[in-house]
Amino acid sequence: MRPLHLTASLLALSTTTASNTSADKITHKIASAAHDFVSLEFFPPKTPSGFTSLQSRVIRINEALQPLFVSVTWGAGGSAAQDSLRLGGMLQRDLGITTLLHVTCRGMTRRRLDETLRRARELGIRNILALKGDVPRDDGDADEASGSGEGSGEFIWAADLVRYIRRTHGGFFCIGVAGYPEGHFNASDAASRSVEHDVPYLVDKVSAGSDFIMTQIFFNASVFSAYRERLSAHPVLRSIPVVPLFLAIPDACATGWCEGE
Repeated sequence: MRPLHLTASLLALSTTTASNTSADKITHKIASAAHDFVSLEFFPPKTPSGFTSLQSRVIRINEALQPLFVSVTWGAGGSAAQDSLRLGGMLQRDLGITTLLHVTCRGMTRRRLDETLRRARELGIRNILALKGDVPRDDGDADEASGSGEGSGEFIWAADLVRYIRRTHGGFFCIGVAGYPEGHFNASDAASRSVEHDVPYLVDKVSAGSDFIMTQIFFNASVFSAYRERLSAHPVLRSIPVVPLFLAIPDACATGWCEGE
């Protein structure tokens, strides 16, 4: 089946159909999908009223789109971690939506990760997207992300998160990792930004125990086709599901984001 994953800051998400089990692993749902599907991603609201508004929109949009799953971002350095867990709980436990929770390395300690995974299990969340994560934009974010006395974190690479989750929780979680069809955008030079440079890191993440790959945003379908062909030719990556990520353009002004393409 051809998956499609959309992201937008103002996009509300929807529940799965009644025949789906909310705790299903994403890889199981992909394998059993009878037709092309979409999944959706969004960011936690910043206010209580935002959560209330989003909940009603979730229910309404579900009737129109019926995504296979939804994902919840974590925030730079984990700055929105508590809101992410709150939103993940609302979607997974309260509304019965199969939810993918982002978790990042930055600002993450073993103690904090243990607590995050414990809460995820309590909320019925069985899908984790393990990421290195973005650098917080200001000191306030950094302070909140690090937590009291937790320093800058104990995990460096996403593969470290995957290994730790597998070691401590076995097969309970379905774990996704990021792929970069156009190379890693944060690399310091052109060679490091290439897909060829990024593939060994992706192999490490998959070998550590991840179950699927979700790509970074791209704007040219041919880029994804070439990327999928490259992964299909690799002995470690050829059987791993790959979910492409598109950015939903909310208005004409936003087309400037992809002007280069």
